[in-house]
Amino acid sequence: MTRPSPRERRAAVKGQPGGTGRKRAATTRQPAVYVFEANGWDLFDRRDYTPDDGTLVVKTQPFGAPRNGTMGHCYVADLDGNFLGLVSQGSLRRATRAEREAR
Repeated sequence: MTRPSPRERRAAVKGQPGGTGRKRAATTRQPAVYVFEANGWDLFDRRDYTPDDGTLVVKTQPFGAPRNGTMGHCYVADLDGNFLGLVSQGSLRRATRAEREAR
């Protein structure tokens, strides 16, 4: 018995003739939710757009902006999608399931 070629394996996944008819389940990843707690420069240089401590935020990537993580900073938005601004990555910690569900 020979192993199927990569083309045959792709055909089996796509459900094309000669395949098993199985398709991959379409899944979308939920963005990681973080809790903002001012730390470092976010304490020293508070801006109007800086979220309040305890705010649940997600990282976002505006078009044309440096990638998140450049020089230890990232762009954040609230859970409704409203852009909040640039914050230090040290000010973010992963939200627990209880914190996400309490919203």
